[in-house]
Amino acid sequence: MSVLAGCASSGAGRAAAPAPAEPSGPPLVLDRPPALVVEAIVTDKKGAPVDTLHVRDFEVSVDGRRRSGVAMARLYRGPGASVLAASAAGAAPGEAQPVAEPTRTIVLVVDQPSLGPGDEKRAHALVEACLGALGVADSVAVVSLPMRPGPALEFDRAAIRGALAALRPLRAAGAEAWNIDAAETTRPGDDTRRPGAGAVNPTISAETTAEERPGTPPANPPGDAPPAPAGGANEVSPAVLKAHAVSSLAGLRQVLRALGQVPGGKTILFVSAGLVATDAQPEARAVAEEAARAQARIFVLQVPTVSSFGDPGARDLQRLAQDTGGRLVPTSSKPEQAVERTIGQLAFSYLLLLAPVAGDTDPAPHALQVTLPARRDLTIAIARAVAPGRITREALAASLSPRAAAEAARTEERPPVVPRPAAPPGAKPGPVPFPHDRSLDLLLGRVSEYVWDYGRELSSIVSEETYRQEVRGGPTGNILLNGTDAGAKADTSRTLVSDYLLVKVPGLDGWLPFRDVYEVDGKPVRDRQDRLVKLFLQSSAAKAADSGNAIVHESARYNIGNLRRDVNLPTLPLWFLEPRNLHRLNFRKSGEETLAGRRVWVLEYTEVVRPTFIKNSAGADMPSSGRIWVEPATGRVDRTLLSASVATITVDYAPREEVPGLWLPVTMEEKYVAGSMTITGKATYARFRQFQVKTTELIDLPKK
Repeated sequence: MSVLAGCASSGAGRAAAPAPAEPSGPPLVLDRPPALVVEAIVTDKKGAPVDTLHVRDFEVSVDGRRRSGVAMARLYRGPGASVLAASAAGAAPGEAQPVAEPTRTIVLVVDQPSLGPGDEKRAHALVEACLGALGVADSVAVVSLPMRPGPALEFDRAAIRGALAALRPLRAAGAEAWNIDAAETTRPGDDTRRPGAGAVNPTISAETTAEERPGTPPANPPGDAPPAPAGGANEVSPAVLKAHAVSSLAGLRQVLRALGQVPGGKTILFVSAGLVATDAQPEARAVAEEAARAQARIFVLQVPTVSSFGDPGARDLQRLAQDTGGRLVPTSSKPEQAVERTIGQLAFSYLLLLAPVAGDTDPAPHALQVTLPARRDLTIAIARAVAPGRITREALAASLSPRAAAEAARTEERPPVVPRPAAPPGAKPGPVPFPHDRSLDLLLGRVSEYVWDYGRELSSIVSEETYRQEVRGGPTGNILLNGTDAGAKADTSRTLVSDYLLVKVPGLDGWLPFRDVYEVDGKPVRDRQDRLVKLFLQSSAAKAADSGNAIVHESARYNIGNLRRDVNLPTLPLWFLEPRNLHRLNFRKSGEETLAGRRVWVLEYTEVVRPTFIKNSAGADMPSSGRIWVEPATGRVDRTLLSASVATITVDYAPREEVPGLWLPVTMEEKYVAGSMTITGKATYARFRQFQVKTTELIDLPKK
């Protein structure tokens, strides 16, 4: 059996849009782009995002004055954003069309000076949980404090791996270990003006602090600061607490300055055991001001710590989050669930567009208050200040991500979604074991977006596959080792070691998997020279496709048993789930399970369109069926099961530290039953590595 390449294609089905809660009106037309755009996250008592509000539900005040000219746009972010925005077609009076931001910009900042011995492991686990909960298309960077002057934010998985490997607990070491002297930190009034104001950009260090500016939210009342930790073995001196607060807030401010260079909303996930800013209130206010300018919010993930430092350190962490429109997230109980709930809150926001009035363009942040007078049962996360930013009408019409322009310019855009039951010309319907469940269309759209983005990421990864096959019953045939006949003795088992990779070949739809065998039962069949890597990097597209297919057929002949097969590729079922192919399958939900501590939905599928994905050796159709295990919040695929004729193939996915944030195939188990012969195989995947040069997105941090 073999894969039918270049199947006629289309897109996923989509459920009809639900009726709006109030009469639909035309999309909002703004006479002028708003200078002030307010982003609000609204959640219910369980912490789930609420997306059913209308512009009339919000009351907005700026600098103490009620604003009457308020319009609204719904912003869908992250996995499935495009599908969700499209499904919400139609806008109520006073509302713009929904906006989709498939790519979110998120920076995880780890506050190492707050970490005591053992805390760094918990911080590492929190960062890993965040990477696992984010979407494949999200633009993510990891930064550790304190930072050296002048680095860049690197949105690259290799940089993330290095940052995680370097995490250290620094609280017990004191200020000296950070190269920080609390007595010499600069205070408000020093020249630390913003870039472009004629001043030299400050570096990320304890010597960089903030000055107070007009329009900054009010300072904390003098008696509202937490007390210093109690004495004992875990005592932290006031000087060290001050040095830590000044240094960490300066680092946050510098990251925010860097993020302010690009348009759109951003999120910082601040991983810290605590922050006591009693003597650093000007620095804390400056961070809130910088966040307003950068249109960024800070969600704080508090690391559980065994010392008494965590209790007094929580209050200022909470204030930091609230002032910037984020939240403090305790993680002492069920940290993974807390992280998933937090990432889920980043999936939807309201954008409140304030009709321009005099003074809106003042560069100083304006005091902001937003309430839901009639919905006291809901919680709203809103910044305490708003500044004129770069979320304009033009940005709303496209995307708010810093990478929006690059994404829009991509030559290989995600295929459009078209309604079911559209089928390509000449396609014939097959038997229908069960009808398609249209209530799953939104989830399937999210899955297909995940798979498309996943293929782009995985196409830069090559892995080492160790693949053991066994045959029971029936003939097995001979193989060639380095061109020499191995003899007539029947094989009952064989172990292959191969390079496995996924590539995009221009001119063909989708991503094509390739296996290149270089070792059979411990004996080399070619020199280990990464020939697939060189082939796809150094050859023309036409030659790469032809030569790659030749390598696939060459590698398939090392399979034992008299059954021809080249469908034993772990990522093959993902191809079925691409947007252009979903219409070929019917889906229904068959249950829910827990895999590796995560709750997933089990979706059953069957192929209903001819020609089929897979053909037998005579070219006849072989319809596929099976199941996929998906995480509904992200669309991530955790497991696949493919059945076609005599074959059953199961693949499990898991995170790997070599490629943070990307779930990779780790095992593939297969079984073929043909008459008296049974073939079983198990493949494991390791040594994941990048094989192509990628363009890394860098955002330079201002230098001193």
